[in-house]
Amino acid sequence: MDEEIFLEEKQKLKEILKKIKEEETTIEESLSNSNMNYDMENIAKANVLMAQVKKLEDIKKIKDKPYFARMDFKENFKQLEKFYIGKISLLDNKTAYPIIVDWRAPIANLYYEGKIGPAEYECLGEKIKGEIFLKRQYIIENQKLKKYVNINVTGNDELLQNALEEKADDRLKNIVATIQDEQNKIIRADINSPLIVQGVAGSGKTTIALHRIAYLIYNYEKEFKPNEFMIIAPTKFFLNYISNILPDLGVDDVKQCTFEDFAYDVIGKKLKISDNNEKLVIIVNKEFNDINGRKY
Repeated sequence: MDEEIFLEEKQKLKEILKKIKEEETTIEESLSNSNMNYDMENIAKANVLMAQVKKLEDIKKIKDKPYFARMDFKENFKQLEKFYIGKISLLDNKTAYPIIVDWRAPIANLYYEGKIGPAEYECLGEKIKGEIFLKRQYIIENQKLKKYVNINVTGNDELLQNALEEKADDRLKNIVATIQDEQNKIIRADINSPLIVQGVAGSGKTTIALHRIAYLIYNYEKEFKPNEFMIIAPTKFFLNYISNILPDLGVDDVKQCTFEDFAYDVIGKKLKISDNNEKLVIIVNKEFNDINGRKY
């Protein structure tokens, strides 16, 4: 790790944190100066206020770790640009230039699938060609840069191992920084084609599915709303385990329930359903008899 580059990146982080703080302060002042009761009666103003509230919540979520990667890309016949990639986008108020690029944005696909050298990505049906000059991953904790690593593909072994060693809750939240090429293809797959994901238990199918939901909501916001998605999980314990992933990715209001709860809602009344774990409990407690009446 080059010390000079490390100091440059520390300074860049400091600049971005300053802009985040300025944006946070601006929104807070705007909200405090608004007449919430009056403005909420006006649909247009209410939508603006709700958007500001949502943006403020998102900013607070990323303050400690504003971004996790950088990519330097030069589009053909244009100047080299440096893109810092994070969980949400943040634009400069004066220039509208992206301070942080959302990981779901079309250009961020270059970070996940592109390699150093000639590359292209698709945006609004058009292919944008150019060249990738740098791909860099960061470890940032509590607004402090701990480490950076230059890579050519995503999933650098060292940083991936670091992510895997985190406690389960943080590991689930931070997977966006270590998405692999095949996982990225699933997340960004054509919306109009059937998609079946197979894998053994614990291979990350559900987590990738949640990231796909976040991707679809971001890129098709006019077609889909969060409350039009539903996650059906095997147990409430499992729902609790994954419950913070979507909010951490800036997506709220997605419905999450077990199949039993979904069935109750469709039928419109409660029915007595045997406990899924009843047989397991019997086996564990050895409370069943064989054909001769003996207990095991």
